[in-house]
Amino acid sequence: MRSVLLTLALMALPLSAAELRDPFFGFTTRIPESFQKFSPLHLRYPKGFDHCYLLGDPKDNQPDVMLAIHGLGGTLTQEQMSLREVESFASGFRFTREEVIWKDLDLPLYIGRGVLNQIDLVTVAVQVPLQRQAIQITAAGPAHRYYEILGYARFVLDHLEGETNWKTGAQRLAELAPSLIRLAITLVIVGGVIFLLVRRQRRRPPPPMPVPGPALLPPRPPTSESVAREPSPPPPPEELIPVCPTCGLRVTPGRRRCMNCGRELVTS
Repeated sequence: MRSVLLTLALMALPLSAAELRDPFFGFTTRIPESFQKFSPLHLRYPKGFDHCYLLGDPKDNQPDVMLAIHGLGGTLTQEQMSLREVESFASGFRFTREEVIWKDLDLPLYIGRGVLNQIDLVTVAVQVPLQRQAIQITAAGPAHRYYEILGYARFVLDHLEGETNWKTGAQRLAELAPSLIRLAITLVIVGGVIFLLVRRQRRRPPPPMPVPGPALLPPRPPTSESVAREPSPPPPPEELIPVCPTCGLRVTPGRRRCMNCGRELVTS
């Protein structure tokens, strides 16, 4: 919903605008033609502003919309100010912060709300890091015209042209490119070495497997061939049978006399 209202506010801005060129700060931008140049003769002329414009009648008692650009007296770093620091410069206002993009840079946009002379006011400010000197674009007016006021500040910022002392994303990438190229070449070399090592390992014949010793071999069951090759055990010694010396007949072992001739046998 918020983005839709901002889009409608930007569409409601006049298509024609007056060019503002500042050679001292080194920028050009455009100011909506509905704004008139603020004259120092006006009683409420804000001091310290290099360019100040007003939408409304400065002689009546109605709150007007003011658009101003002024230098900050130096260059900006990319460290953002805290909201507490911002509020210390604008007593009685509470600030929030959003991000806007200018030249591929993320810039903080500060939105302050407060009450002045019993009127609810809103102020929108964005600081731009120009190379010569940083500037601030400020738009302020009644709180109920917030989206219109935000649209005016964005209109001036979107048309702002000038050199910045910050590095854009493209410049940071260009400075980083040689390092990325060196890193890519290193990765290619390392990848090629690993590829060659892998191919060399694949081509190398596998090492011979160690043959376990006899003590490590598992016992094998006997086969018919191994049994046939084994030497036969010697036959048992033949038992000697006594013979009768007279008749020559064998005598039953253990007998003392020949049963044929009756001769006594001598046993040892």
